[in-house]
Amino acid sequence: MPTGTVSEKTTRYQRTALRAMNVLEHFSRTGKIHIRFPVVSPPPMDSGFSAVLKSFVCWLHESDHAASTIHVHERVVARFLDSVVSQGLKEISSVNTGHVSTFILEITAHRGKVSYELNSLRVFFRYLYQEELIPEDLILFLPATNRLSILEHLPSIWGAGDVEAILRCIDRGNPVGSFLRNYSTAEGNR
Repeated sequence: MPTGTVSEKTTRYQRTALRAMNVLEHFSRTGKIHIRFPVVSPPPMDSGFSAVLKSFVCWLHESDHAASTIHVHERVVARFLDSVVSQGLKEISSVNTGHVSTFILEITAHRGKVSYELNSLRVFFRYLYQEELIPEDLILFLPATNRLSILEHLPSIWGAGDVEAILRCIDRGNPVGSFLRNYSTAEGNR
């Protein structure tokens, strides 16, 4: 299983083990126990960008970020760096919008809301740009919304034909469907 990703076929035991590994890895670095980790493989100990990650974390400390915020940013950025390494990136200055898009697609494959990941990426890209480690401001290429691909499959407005079709599906021979209040309320809302 590649680092940073969790297969759809993982067992409950494997997911519990991954969470435990994340807790232990965090404890070994910080001396603190933090139990709320997503089910992802722990980041590699040295992905080739460990110096960038360490300097980013130092910058967060110097900027007086809260310890919990630093922890979240560090975890997300470690996953991002792991992703770009798996995409063949050798230097942080070469990171581009394609790498960012691939990472966002990876994380949205598991859930639609990616608010803390996008926030962490914004902070990380601000750091990289301010420190002149990247040539362009990648914050401009991050989605403005934290809700990606949610509610795409739901219609926003029901047409008259749709309402008629739904009402025709009510089984009036069924005790629940025969209640006049259920059917007339549905008809009255058209």
